[in-house]
Amino acid sequence: TVDLFVNNAGYGVWKDVIAAEDDELEKMIRLNVECLLRLSRVMAKRMVEAGSGRILNVASTAAFLPGPHMAAYYASKAFVLSFSESLHTELRRTGVTVTTLCPGPTRSQFFERAGMGAMPLLDGPWMPQMSSAAVAKSGIRAAFSGKRRIVPGIMNYLSSKAPIFMPRFIQLGTLNWLQGPLK
Repeated sequence: TVDLFVNNAGYGVWKDVIAAEDDELEKMIRLNVECLLRLSRVMAKRMVEAGSGRILNVASTAAFLPGPHMAAYYASKAFVLSFSESLHTELRRTGVTVTTLCPGPTRSQFFERAGMGAMPLLDGPWMPQMSSAAVAKSGIRAAFSGKRRIVPGIMNYLSSKAPIFMPRFIQLGTLNWLQGPLK
């Protein structure tokens, strides 16, 4: 039996929707959304049959916000959050839990692989990048505690609450500025 299954595969494409190639967006959606959905279903069925288990699906703080210049990526992470929280509720009496890990900026190759290069604005005192180990540790701890969602890091947690307090046009403007192409 599997005690913990971690769905961490995924990547981002840093391009405006109309500038991106169809195949690069489709590949990203296939991995970030379709594969996560299928693997979650397979593992949930096995775990329910066994009477216990933990699924840890990795989303992002991007799940809470609009994402100009990375719209498809942000939407894929919103899917992961909504799907995972719904599955957590559906499985609530089975002995199986689903936890959604929503990290913010993390020291990894994500920015370079997305075509963004280094993002100095996302590694200052107001939004420090967490280590991959710290993010993983918080996710695993939350999964074994049966939590529905974890947003590690105080600044990441606060940014996940921005949609409650910040009008959408300000969110869009801020992210457009932060993620817009440097000119």
